[in-house]
Amino acid sequence: MLASFQSTESWCLLTTEQLLWCQDGCVGALAWPDVQGVEQPPAITAGIIRGEVDKRTVENLEVFDSEDRKYTLRIEPGSAYYLIWSALVALGNLTRPPDPIDLGAPPAAAR
Repeated sequence: MLASFQSTESWCLLTTEQLLWCQDGCVGALAWPDVQGVEQPPAITAGIIRGEVDKRTVENLEVFDSEDRKYTLRIEPGSAYYLIWSALVALGNLTRPPDPIDLGAPPAAAR
């Protein structure tokens, strides 16, 4: 089991059977065969590559199910984030290709 607990309204738990999470008080769960994709938001990845975002501060992780629905999880930044991401990649049934990363100029709102 792995867990990231930020508050009673924001947590994530990985068990041998499934991924469970709570974001803003809404609980969700996916069995491992239903976890089809896991990635950082592409804009965040682009910011890390461009040196605009410190990877130790990233807390959003996108999980996609078998119907390509996206769930954005907030994970404790730092090593917990990357440990949970690695576990999701290892345990999920990843058949969805990652979204492309646009390394062009950052969006105006991020400048």
